[in-house]
Amino acid sequence: MTPKATPSRVPFIIQRRGEEAAPANLFMTGAPSRRRLHYRDEDPRDRDLHGVLWARCSFNPVDSRKQPTGTPEWKMGVALPEG
Repeated sequence: MTPKATPSRVPFIIQRRGEEAAPANLFMTGAPSRRRLHYRDEDPRDRDLHGVLWARCSFNPVDSRKQPTGTPEWKMGVALPEG
């Protein structure tokens, strides 16, 4: 049996075990050719300098090396074992 390979790099934007997913208060506005995604209670902190909407979620604390803690949750919310 071949052991599963574990990734050596983790994407910066990935949900980790212990973090909460974005809230379910998103909606679409505009004509079909110009749709725009919004939060119902959106404020300026929800978008970057280019107007791109960022997902709201909680964040785990960082470790002594300033790296995020918590096992990365890959496809379908299945977490790989730490190690």
